[in-house]
Amino acid sequence: MLSFAQKLLSSGDTRAQQWLLRDCDSNHPTCHPAGPAGPAFRPTRLIDLREYPQVYLAEKLDPGIIDLRYAALSYTWGLSMPDSGKTTSANLETHQRSIDIDKLPRTVKDAIDFTHNLAIPFLWVDALCIIQDDKSDWEREAATMDSVYSKAYLTIAAASSDHCDGGFLQTSYDKYEIPEARKVQMSDPADQTRTWVTSFTDNPLFSRSWTLQERELSSRILHFTRTHVVWECRQSACAYIRPRKSWVLTEPTLMNMYPDHRSIEWPFRALDLPSDKTGFGFQPSGRALPKDPTPLRFETWHKIVENYSRRKLTVPSDKILAIAGVAKALQSHIGSDYLAGLWRANLINDLLWHRKGDAITHGEQDPTSYYAPSWSWAWTNYPIVFLRPDNVEKIDAEILEGFVPRSKVESGRGYIKLKAKVLEVSTEHGANLLLDSGVQHYNKRPETRRNGVKEFTICILMSKPPTPEKWDFYWRDDNHGTLIPAAPSRGLGLALRRVEGIPSTYLRIGYAEDVSMDLFDGTNPDEITII
Repeated sequence: MLSFAQKLLSSGDTRAQQWLLRDCDSNHPTCHPAGPAGPAFRPTRLIDLREYPQVYLAEKLDPGIIDLRYAALSYTWGLSMPDSGKTTSANLETHQRSIDIDKLPRTVKDAIDFTHNLAIPFLWVDALCIIQDDKSDWEREAATMDSVYSKAYLTIAAASSDHCDGGFLQTSYDKYEIPEARKVQMSDPADQTRTWVTSFTDNPLFSRSWTLQERELSSRILHFTRTHVVWECRQSACAYIRPRKSWVLTEPTLMNMYPDHRSIEWPFRALDLPSDKTGFGFQPSGRALPKDPTPLRFETWHKIVENYSRRKLTVPSDKILAIAGVAKALQSHIGSDYLAGLWRANLINDLLWHRKGDAITHGEQDPTSYYAPSWSWAWTNYPIVFLRPDNVEKIDAEILEGFVPRSKVESGRGYIKLKAKVLEVSTEHGANLLLDSGVQHYNKRPETRRNGVKEFTICILMSKPPTPEKWDFYWRDDNHGTLIPAAPSRGLGLALRRVEGIPSTYLRIGYAEDVSMDLFDGTNPDEITII
């Protein structure tokens, strides 16, 4: 018996996908405003499928071609990509004449077959459309990745395999693994545990760094997971799922999905359409970019970065690049300069990140190489979280200047200049220090001086008000309680290390919280530089 995804390629079984595309073209202007002929942007190279099964790499397309739509493939290479699946300087001319489909990795071959069956004339695959042994070509093409995926007529997400030869059309769907599509109700807890959303997010593409950007930027995606084929655009989501009372899948069954944020964690994308009569029912707990409040937009970015930091990245130097397209797409909505993963207009809050856990998510860093400024989350090799402080009395620092080189033409390293209160302290002083190395120093714990650096400079960014003396009564007992003494104002900020030989210049080495502001009595703000 043919697999579920294979049946989508058999005679007539692509009608549902074609209907989705046509319906989206006609009724969702926010999903693909360029129209059915495709956008003005063209990737440098595309795989030309118009003479399928004879395909080749096209670099200069005839301007007279009417239909210039292309699909883009989102997938994972795995440990490596075989030479037969890559374009290099040695085989570029050969691929421009012909690409042998039978020698391609299974996932790439499936993408070619599926794109052809949807009558889309071109396909973009990174391994074939970027010259893999040409560093300048790779850098140039990687810089356009945001346009490649955002302008694609359709993105095909091969989410059922964690390597390039796994394919996505031959996946077997057991009758017990494929639930019936049902609308999720808050009053039905059973649906919450067996919703297709869990299956959708539990796939290899959700664990890789580059694929976060590919999903965020794509207007329309068909996800081939192990148990579903999921359609996702800016205004709708639905799934092909096997009918409950049939052991033989005769044709795809399309069921619209209306995920409810209050009962399930649907992974909204930042640019998905916010709440209105035609789009998703956006709730504040989701990640879709809010229409109005700027602080919530910055929080949306924080959630994206936290997700990104948990994903795996093979090449550490790609850390900034692999999310740059998302930042570029959001910049017009946020309205701020972008500085190595942080936003100038929200820099005080953006600096308050710290390492979370010990799971190394990226390839080993070369200690002699420069990846990012020390104040950027992109510097660390671990998952991070942003502090979301409440009850903040005031901002205690002022950003004076920020610079990050945007190209190789601009020399130098990134830095920020700020005016803030700074003080050199030892681990005996009143502060909790969470170092980026993983070492933690807690308030009044002299024994922790055995670990790591023994002296730090604390830079205060914001502070909380003092708390008065109060009684804390035991639950349901007003006659017994504990007198909680008054506490002074507490500060939040950065743990720094002075750079030898450069006045007032520091490296970030961690995060400081619960800092007793009494330490800073009589201290005036200084102008410092953090690199």
